[in-house]
Amino acid sequence: MFWSLIATLLAGLAGAGIAMLLNRATGRRLPKWITPIFAGGFMLAATIGQEYGWYDNARATLGDVTVIQTREQQAWWQPWTYLRPFTRGFVAYDPSETVEIGEGSGVSVVQMQVMERWQPAIVLPVLVDCGAGARAEITEEVEFAEDGTITGAEWLTVAGDDPILNAVCGGEAATGS
Repeated sequence: MFWSLIATLLAGLAGAGIAMLLNRATGRRLPKWITPIFAGGFMLAATIGQEYGWYDNARATLGDVTVIQTREQQAWWQPWTYLRPFTRGFVAYDPSETVEIGEGSGVSVVQMQVMERWQPAIVLPVLVDCGAGARAEITEEVEFAEDGTITGAEWLTVAGDDPILNAVCGGEAATGS
């Protein structure tokens, strides 16, 4: 957030500088209000550019991840978002970090990464049972036995079109009954 503020301020200074150069080049014939208009316009353009560029920049820092779901934003105080909403957050995981609990169990541990603009990243370890069409968050109550059984997990049976199940199980998840 600090660097975004610095970039916006520098854009405002650049806009004001360009307006002053234009005014000087025209023999000071431009109205005095042109400088704050240019400064404000450049600051607004920098802010909009940062909003629309955040998603691609955040994905680039994560490496080879699979994005499961995105959240777009439209707001009245950002009227340009009605033309094209920008991505404010997303949920992703790295398939290479997926670990199966026991051989042939069909239950995997996945590190879900929840990214949101202006918020710290959250990593949630999640159990995914492709055969049963269920998932559960790994909390302090969850215990893993030597034989691969899991106790203390609060399984959530989800529909077959659940984005997490589809991403992790490759679209072959059970419909959950």
